[in-house]
Amino acid sequence: MDTIFTYLKWRGDLKLKDSPFNEVDALILCEMAYICFEDVVPKVGEDGDISIAAAAKKYKRSEKKNIFYYAEKEDLFMEMAASTRFADMTLCNYISTTDLKAQQQFAAIHINVSPNLTFIAFRGTDDTIVGWREDFNMSYMMPVPAQQSAVDYVNRTAKGIFRKYWLGGHSKGGNLAIYSAMFCNPKLQKKIVKIN
Repeated sequence: MDTIFTYLKWRGDLKLKDSPFNEVDALILCEMAYICFEDVVPKVGEDGDISIAAAAKKYKRSEKKNIFYYAEKEDLFMEMAASTRFADMTLCNYISTTDLKAQQQFAAIHINVSPNLTFIAFRGTDDTIVGWREDFNMSYMMPVPAQQSAVDYVNRTAKGIFRKYWLGGHSKGGNLAIYSAMFCNPKLQKKIVKIN
């Protein structure tokens, strides 16, 4: 059965100028939100960015890697770093928080696809009890803390004057993408071109 790894092998050698950014690329970028980029990618409020290729090298030396059970996502990240299509995309504005008292699990990252397009990926539920508790809270609360954090994150980080944004995520991450697009600053809403 074909997977996103098949797509990487099939399309990974094509630059964006040869084959424009598409929904499968967006799906792959959503997976980036599950990687623990602590001490690898500049955090919210820090200057600079790092290419996916350089981040992969730094990640291999990181002591914080493998703190989740998502081995296949790490494999995907390494395949992206080795591909022509994704290697030069840059990462910044990483955030990952878990707050037991607030019952919040939240993580997001910017992936600069091109000089004028940034993909904001939100992490879905991870393997923490707090993450699952927040999922249950979503059945009767709105907003849950992660939804409010997503709005705050977009308002704080989506600053490029001429930049357009795609927002995406898997499962709860998709909910955070939609929620933040609906409730962020109206001026920023005009810059959001797609939600996956």
